[in-house]
Amino acid sequence: MKQLLITIAAVVMLGCEQNLSLYEAAERNNLDLLKQEINAGVNIDAANGKDGETALHRAATRGNLEAAKLLIEKGADPNVRRKKRGYTPLDLASRRGHTKLADFIRKLGGKTGEELKAEGK
Repeated sequence: MKQLLITIAAVVMLGCEQNLSLYEAAERNNLDLLKQEINAGVNIDAANGKDGETALHRAATRGNLEAAKLLIEKGADPNVRRKKRGYTPLDLASRRGHTKLADFIRKLGGKTGEELKAEGK
């Protein structure tokens, strides 16, 4: 029984660690780790449980243009909204003054949470 619990805990921890690695890689602009996680099949738009933030939100908050480019290139939704307050990556990049990143997201069809709300989304 003890071994079974240890095995279950290890599987749960590995799944959580994998998602945390994706967020951490985006936050730190670690493109090698980001590619590794994406190639391993991690859900690129997976939201953390706390506030519904994705790896693209983390990259936008930190102004990590290269990480954001990679995530979007690999299929991340530029209009994904956080559970808390409904912020999009464009909202976060703009609020933090990351104009190059905000412009990049906007060029790919990214919108603010308010714009999406006005469209009924």
